[in-house]
Amino acid sequence: MKSRIMRAGFTLIELLVVIAIIAVLIALLLPAVQSAREAARRAQCTNNLKQLGLAVHNYLSSHGRFPIGRGTRPPRPYDITSRYNYSGFAQLLPFMEQKPLYDSINFNLTIPVQDGNTTVLVTTVSSFLCPTESQQVPSGTAGTNYRFNEGANTLYSYGETDTGSVNTDQPAPNGPFFPERSILLSQVTDGTSGTALASEKLFGDFNQGIPTIRRDVYVGSTWPPNMEQAFLDCEATDNSSIPTNGESNAGTPWIDGFLHTSIYKSNATPNKKSCYFYPARLVMTVSSNHPGGVNVAMCDGSVRFVKDTINRNTWRAIGSMNGGEVVSADQY
Repeated sequence: MKSRIMRAGFTLIELLVVIAIIAVLIALLLPAVQSAREAARRAQCTNNLKQLGLAVHNYLSSHGRFPIGRGTRPPRPYDITSRYNYSGFAQLLPFMEQKPLYDSINFNLTIPVQDGNTTVLVTTVSSFLCPTESQQVPSGTAGTNYRFNEGANTLYSYGETDTGSVNTDQPAPNGPFFPERSILLSQVTDGTSGTALASEKLFGDFNQGIPTIRRDVYVGSTWPPNMEQAFLDCEATDNSSIPTNGESNAGTPWIDGFLHTSIYKSNATPNKKSCYFYPARLVMTVSSNHPGGVNVAMCDGSVRFVKDTINRNTWRAIGSMNGGEVVSADQY
């Protein structure tokens, strides 16, 4: 009787089939894993913006007004306050379980931050950071990925803050935040559910030698007379030219109430260019690493995801607090 020889191992063809099956499984599972991770990051970012909205409402309950977007409370004459340009984040710290950090700030010191505030300068507040942010900030500073809505306009200064009288021909500010202005809830006449409070913005690339469209603030060469022209001029700005690369340190430090650190304008739609038209007009849009859009906190405390493809007029309508526009949920 012949003995039966047992075969051990795999043939080359069998091995290749197994490898192919594993590769197919990886190809199928990897996007799902990445999608799950992004969903978790987006949920955390949404929660951060909800905390910010809640802090604003707690501030409102205590003070009867929204916090100042840029400046100090109580306000000082602007020729002095222009050197005390603290961000709205600094004012909200007591309402975000950060009272000790708030108490450590010496608001009698100027911006840029002087020696007495260097501890605050380097203190990271986790709820100011979006988990999808991949850029690291330089050592010695702490940043934020969130911005307060200053409305659908191009104004960096207006009225008492427009010391050069360059924006006297422009419409008044129409956002819930602005330098040295602290609005009443009743001034949000478009409704709190239809008016944006805050959104996201990526850090800069912190390198003046590398122009990065969604991270840098470019210097425009024109003086646009209105919001639409400002948008068009910004989009036409050469983003490959180093001289136009005006600000690469967007998002730092969070304590500073400057154009590239704590505010945005509801002018250009999400993930477009940001531009500064010296001396006092700008297009400062929002940006994120979330696929397809950004999270936006509304004045009622809710958070919505707004797509990059949103109509520009719709985006401007939710940026304005008193324009009389009616925007339905399906327009976002």
